[in-house]
Amino acid sequence: MLRYDLFYLMAALLASPVVAARLARGKWRTDWRGRFGHVGAPDVQALPTDDAPRRPVHSAGRSAGHTAGEVSAAPARLQPPTVLVHGVSVGEVAATRQLVDLLAARARVVVSSTTDTGIARARLLYGNRHAVVRYPLDLSWMVRRYLDAVRPDVVALTELEVWPNFVTECTRRGIPVCVVNGRMSASSYRGYRRARRWVQPLFRQLAAVAAQNEAYARRFADLGVPRNRVRVTDTMKWDTSGQPRTDPPTTAAATAPPAAEAHATELPRAEALPTESAASTPPAAEALAATLGLDRSRPLIVAGSTGPGEEKELIATRPPAAQLLLVPRKPERFDTVAALDPAIRRRSRARSGSRDPEGIATVNEAVPPLSGHSASRANKAAPPPSGQIADRAHPLDLFLLDTMGELELAYALADVAIVGRSFAPMGGSDPIPPVAAGCATIIGPHHENFADVVSALREGGGITVTSAPKEAMEAAALLLQDVDARRQMARRGRRVIRRRRGASARSAELVLGLLGERTRTNTEYRGTRT
Repeated sequence: MLRYDLFYLMAALLASPVVAARLARGKWRTDWRGRFGHVGAPDVQALPTDDAPRRPVHSAGRSAGHTAGEVSAAPARLQPPTVLVHGVSVGEVAATRQLVDLLAARARVVVSSTTDTGIARARLLYGNRHAVVRYPLDLSWMVRRYLDAVRPDVVALTELEVWPNFVTECTRRGIPVCVVNGRMSASSYRGYRRARRWVQPLFRQLAAVAAQNEAYARRFADLGVPRNRVRVTDTMKWDTSGQPRTDPPTTAAATAPPAAEAHATELPRAEALPTESAASTPPAAEALAATLGLDRSRPLIVAGSTGPGEEKELIATRPPAAQLLLVPRKPERFDTVAALDPAIRRRSRARSGSRDPEGIATVNEAVPPLSGHSASRANKAAPPPSGQIADRAHPLDLFLLDTMGELELAYALADVAIVGRSFAPMGGSDPIPPVAAGCATIIGPHHENFADVVSALREGGGITVTSAPKEAMEAAALLLQDVDARRQMARRGRRVIRRRRGASARSAELVLGLLGERTRTNTEYRGTRT
């Protein structure tokens, strides 16, 4: 671990002028204590406590202050075991929604994230049910401090967050580390291949990998993960988009079986999928429309998760009678996009009645179920008798959603969605949320990060792929003139989503299987320290 510490410290020294300049400009204002491995008091209230009766046990792995096999006066845990689920940022955290619920029926779940936006999203999704903590910098003493506080029995890393000191320290303590929703792009794979001599021992330590597809599975195996530990489970994002938030599940403390039996107990079933019956637009989405000042009698195009260069062309080529709502992927670009047109109306500065929506919006999980188009969407955008969109001048037809966590609500309002970061080589953004929300969905040619998803949706007739923003707007204009075409595309897309669901349950089985192996090798629920 020392060599990794030295590497990180040398890199930090070389980057110090840039870091100092950013800090001087007010950049990188963040929870530095959390990044240094301190688990704050507000975050640990749901973590295990030491008030259980103690009895001597043999620890399977070496913990802070003890050698392997040393007897310590550790408590016999009455609580269920702990699973740490980590997602680096907003998208990864959101993809774990069903996985966390499934795991929570058998274990205590702690959710971690790295970025500020990821932490904010995790607290909104899980803060009232699970502990949410900041993932530390990968320096050995920070990692040890963090693991001493969280004390997981199993760690599930989402997509590809394999940090050497963290994985090595978990292995040293006997804590299995797995990757769920595993994804390794071609560029990441090439980078790892160049450092194969260094990364193979690291990847060999992974207890299991649940990869999104066979290509990713082969890449993980080629980099050192034993092939019998790698399985293909599909992407968990099929499971989490368009699902209404229900009452929180029963807490694990009340329902979990003894640890020795947890791995053998049947997983709780995922929520039954909604039927094809029509559903109304969620109240939170209607509230967003009122705050922005959207005209609900006029068609709306939502351009979601857009990237540099896309917004300008989308604004210039939009249909004259349609409203356009832009949702940039990165918050640091909000001001840049707002400056593209003086008539643009920003969410953060809009007012509706007496409500003052200044600041970051909260997230309402009432997203539309996987059913047909909402009644309001289906009725409001019917074409005029001529079959053409009426070219009506309107003072407000360009909007900017410059808040985090409201994109799914925006999709619930849209007639047509255009998925951004796909018209230039940026890898694309996730097209599942707009399809699940009942939108006729368009994406550009550069969707490498979601190639399997787009291929499945395209094969099922649930998405349109175009080559440029202008072509996307032309396709959107045609869809706005044809209600039936929009409905059929949305219905076909949702049918694909239904067929592909189940990755979260398969990933939960994998994690709980590791938890069962862990509990069989210990006489306590969790490796504790004194």
